[in-house]
Amino acid sequence: MKLYKVRAWVNHTVKRGRNKGHIEHPYFKEEVFTKLNGALSVFRACVNEIQSYDMYGDEPHVELFVPHIYEDGHLAYWPDDEKYIAKYPE
Repeated sequence: MKLYKVRAWVNHTVKRGRNKGHIEHPYFKEEVFTKLNGALSVFRACVNEIQSYDMYGDEPHVELFVPHIYEDGHLAYWPDDEKYIAKYPE
């Protein structure tokens, strides 16, 4: 069985105040799918959702990939063989 993982996050750099320069993550989402169609649908939805962060100078990222699987069955944070099916931004 092949698994697909969608991961989306936004890096926001604090520009004022005591935490100036600190990076926050106002948006984070990670889901695993068994069907590529479902994963692509969520990928597109995440891209539409976080595009608005781009106009505020934040760094939005969305990735769709087949995750590396450890011998004990746990999924890694990164893709198998560093191959992405889709990325935003490219």
